Amino acid sequence: MVKFENFLEGFALSLLTLLFSILFVSAILFFADINISRANFVCAFILSWGILFFLNKRPYKSLLQLILCTIFILASYWQASHFTDLSYDGNSYHIPAVQYLILGWNPFDINHAFSVNHDWIKYYTKGSWIIEASLVHAFSPILAWGAKSLNYITSVCATILLYLSFAKLNISKNKPLIGFLAFLCVFNFVNIGQMQCFMVDGLLSSCMIILISCIILYVKEKSIKSLFFVCAALSLLISIKLSSVAYAFFIIIASIPFIFKKHRIKYLITCGLSAIFSVLIICFNPFCTNFYKHHNPVYPIGAKDAAIISDAHIPPKFRGNNRIKKFLLTTYARTNCDKEVILKNPLSIQSKEAWHIYCDTRVCGFGAFWGLIFTLSILSLIFLCKEKDFKYLLYIIAILFASILSNPECWWARFIPQAWFLPVIVSAYSIMKKKEYIGVLLILTMSANLCFYYFVRYL
Repeated sequence: MVKFENFLEGFALSLLTLLFSILFVSAILFFADINISRANFVCAFILSWGILFFLNKRPYKSLLQLILCTIFILASYWQASHFTDLSYDGNSYHIPAVQYLILGWNPFDINHAFSVNHDWIKYYTKGSWIIEASLVHAFSPILAWGAKSLNYITSVCATILLYLSFAKLNISKNKPLIGFLAFLCVFNFVNIGQMQCFMVDGLLSSCMIILISCIILYVKEKSIKSLFFVCAALSLLISIKLSSVAYAFFIIIASIPFIFKKHRIKYLITCGLSAIFSVLIICFNPFCTNFYKHHNPVYPIGAKDAAIISDAHIPPKFRGNNRIKKFLLTTYARTNCDKEVILKNPLSIQSKEAWHIYCDTRVCGFGAFWGLIFTLSILSLIFLCKEKDFKYLLYIIAILFASILSNPECWWARFIPQAWFLPVIVSAYSIMKKKEYIGVLLILTMSANLCFYYFVRYL
């Protein structure tokens, strides 16, 4: 079992290194005015091998791990190429953005950074698009739909790393149980809904989990090697979405009490430098280009003349309410793709709710049982409050809610995929504290939420 876990760890961290290297190499080539081509993936592969050789001192093992990662990416690419992205956002700007990059657009060239004809392509982060365009050139322009396999690739990486994190934290000796809990965390409704499209909210969720898992590995190992993977995961997360910068900040803040004091300064300085490097180099566009044009690195966020979401897309019942009320309304509402907000008993369920779970479900997008899952999670905290280190759990939950409420549109599940971490964190803590009945109850409820979706839709 130990050897198998070591293999999984090597595979997942090699995959993370390869994705980071694609971003790094692409950024450097853009600065040299070299557009995306097959060379991006080849150079990234070589760079990854060099990094892993430096960290592990095992050249042949590192090479084998990267070859396995490449085979896995190719298989994922082929599988994803057989599914069409029918999402509005995917067809509106995600797919066109990848096409621009494939055809030779250099977003780091300040004279051409704003030459495309879609505002969201101009001003939004481009990490996923850069990786996807690199995969298209590396594997097959004919099967370009396969580029959206990035969602699946990061999901597998996140699941493996979270499972290993749970194992290193000694949450339970029951490995299938913690493996299933990791699966439930990663394959939440936002991620499942976007698995076969180019949208990035599920990807955002996976990258947050990857960063959290790498931090846990660093806390347990305290090595330069594990700290590098924290930095790589941080760079990958920041490159996904504008809001991911704020989410990355909250994750780093949440981790501080768990870092030994003698390592804390080194950890914070390293993470700070990594974040600056990510913003200025890897994400030169959009942060630097937005600042150049609008004097606002996260434009259109905070801009008076631009709206991220128009009022036409916001359910009337949410307008004028504060963020806490918006979140509670969507939590206890019936799952709905329309703008109608209908409150319901958390114990009740309607079969038609399953038909409203899509990549962009608006009201209660975490599933028909989300209200019940949320309620059980909060009630479980009451039963766990007498544990000696409960204050640390409470601290993590407080930071989690702060990250959720930092988003003005915290009623929309795809904007706050980290809300799904709440029942997972409570489940993991309760199992670790030998309160298995709480953890198992939450796991069963989350499983029922997932099964309801699939049974009603596909059976």
